[in-house]
This record gives sequence, C-alpha cells and structure tokens, in this order.
Amino acid sequence: MTKRDAGVAVVVGVVVGAFAAGYSRSGWTSGWQDSDHDCQDTRQEVLIEESVVPATLDAKGCRVLMGEWHDPYTGQTVSDPGALDVDHVVPLAWAHRHGGWAWSREQRERYANDLAHPEHLVAVSASANRSKGDKGPDEWLPLEEDRCDYVQAWRAIITRWDLMLTWAERDTLDALLASCQEWTRP
Repeated sequence: MTKRDAGVAVVVGVVVGAFAAGYSRSGWTSGWQDSDHDCQDTRQEVLIEESVVPATLDAKGCRVLMGEWHDPYTGQTVSDPGALDVDHVVPLAWAHRHGGWAWSREQRERYANDLAHPEHLVAVSASANRSKGDKGPDEWLPLEEDRCDYVQAWRAIITRWDLMLTWAERDTLDALLASCQEWTRP
C-alpha cells in the first residue's frame, strides 16, 4: 500500500523521503549512558542481558568481566567482553541520514542508548561491527541463519523511530522480508 503526496511516500508505515548528510557521532551521543543509575552503562546492560551464561561482574557490580555471547553476525561464540562491540542494529550514521538529523540532541541520545527494545542493540564481534559499518540491509547482511531476525529487527526499529528509506532501500527490505516469510512457511 503506497500513498504519495508532496514528494514523500508512506509505505506500510515507513516514510520514504528527505535525507541528509553531515553525521558526527559527537552530535548523537556522549557515550553509553547509565539511565537507571545502577553503575552499569548501556554497554554493560546489553552484555549482561545477552550473555547465555550468568555474566561475571567486577567487585562493584558495574563492569562485565566474563560471560558467553553468541554473535548473530558471525555465528561465533565469544567469552571475552573486550572482543565485543555493542552494535546499533540500525547504525547511528544511517539513522542520521534517514531522518535522525532532524531530531533533538535528547532524541538522538535516547536512540543511541535504547534499552527498551532488545532488538535495538546487540553484542557482536568487533570485526563484524566494523565490517557492517553504517550500512543498511541493502549493503550488508549477517549470516543467513540470523538474517530474518536481523531484517525484522531493522524494520521494527526504523518504524518505531520514524526513519525514512529510499525507494530502493524499501524495495530491498520488502524483498528480504518476503523471502523470510517464504522461508518460514510450512
């Protein structure tokens, strides 16, 4: 279902329209936040939540020292939290170019540290995160076995945050989602 008016289209809740360059990470976040003031910043919260075994914390209970994580981008199992990045499934630079440029500093900070939605941030190997960079699913995808979860998370995030797509990006995302539906049919 597509509706076009004034040069902007809305496709199943996803806006296709105005885009901007000029991303600077410092314009988005001052770093991982500790919103609940428990001494565990966003990175630590994600590491604790995603460890498949109880995470070992430092003496103060603030920093993760050890755990075990499944990297959905590479399929690797990682036990050293220092080998992991906490990735924004929809990268900050991508979000900036696709509508986040118009957000307030507070909105950008909330986006960068969103713990309310478990698909928003994910612990992945540093090398996989660097490989992905600020690309969308039209340019980069994880391993096939985790691809559908990734694409569904992507769609949920851009919809929740009212981010825009180009028509080509929308077509690619729709095709990926359709292939996931085909793959999961009995």
